[in-house]
Amino acid sequence: MKDAFTKLVANTSTSSPQHVMRFLTILAVQDCIIDGRYSKAGTGYIVEFDDIQKKLAEYAPTMLQPVKGTQNEYCYAQADAWTNSSKKPLTIRCTEYARAGQKDKTSLEKDWVNVFRRSVVRNKVMDDIFTQNADSYYFDNDMRILLDSMRVVVRSYIVNKIAAKMMAMSAVFLAEPGPVNANMASESTATGVVWDAIGLGKSVSRGTRFAKNLFLQHSHGSLSCVYCNNAITGKNVQMDHAMPIKHGGYSCHHAGNLFPSCRSCNQSGKNGKGANYLGLDGWIRIKDFLGNNPGLVMDMKQSMTSIGSRRQVAWMDWWDEVIHFYSNHLAGLSVWNPGSGNSQLSAADIPAIRQILENIKQK
Repeated sequence: MKDAFTKLVANTSTSSPQHVMRFLTILAVQDCIIDGRYSKAGTGYIVEFDDIQKKLAEYAPTMLQPVKGTQNEYCYAQADAWTNSSKKPLTIRCTEYARAGQKDKTSLEKDWVNVFRRSVVRNKVMDDIFTQNADSYYFDNDMRILLDSMRVVVRSYIVNKIAAKMMAMSAVFLAEPGPVNANMASESTATGVVWDAIGLGKSVSRGTRFAKNLFLQHSHGSLSCVYCNNAITGKNVQMDHAMPIKHGGYSCHHAGNLFPSCRSCNQSGKNGKGANYLGLDGWIRIKDFLGNNPGLVMDMKQSMTSIGSRRQVAWMDWWDEVIHFYSNHLAGLSVWNPGSGNSQLSAADIPAIRQILENIKQK
């Protein structure tokens, strides 16, 4: 599987004329695998082009929707694939979508999705990652396991690639007539659009407010910091990401990864604890906290599976992801242990951390 990840990274590091649509195609293939919409073919597997296009159609409304600017509404460079599908300038296409009624929006979305056939498939730009057949992509078992088991890592990497392209294209956008202030300088704005498009956006139901309310309900308003065990109330209750946001962007922003913390523990460490991963002591405290709150664990699990999106991060999927990370991405990893500060992750702690994570997963 390591070779599959190396292949994926190597072949998404260079630019192509299809940019955004190329990267979205990888996410669409991954979604098909997660959904089980693939079939066995010899020693590998195939995903049909028609199923990929259905996934892209799900992304389209968010990827093409106008984003509020300071002077008017505009679309960002997420629509840059249109430059390969129409003689109309990109700025005109974006303006059309911003002003269109639902019927015309649907037509423009179909045109955008069809870039997959007209450009990505026609130019065989995915050949270095998937083998192209007449009406499907073929991939080996290692690639299937990679896309299915390392969902957060792969999605975070691809989303960041898309966001970087969107930010670069926005500079071009500003120099053309049409939408005003099309400035994608904010990485959080760029990545947020893409996370929302693939169904893992930062929402109240999965975010900090929801998780905080969940914990307050189970503690009857009296919480303790999961790290130092000091009592915290009211505005002093902060929610900390056990796996930092840098690990997987908005896909880390859900109830299964948010825990009550005092301000001191939440902000501890170089550039804040959020810049680092947790060490052994931190995971022990989270395991004990969850062990003492079985009813809360049940509600956390429910919140991760009942929001209505099949791409909602499920409890066991999430902890499999964390276990995999602590098994395979450890070189130079900076960790934070409550009470002792920042350090390099000790190899001697790895078996114990994995055992704790397995214990949390089975709760």
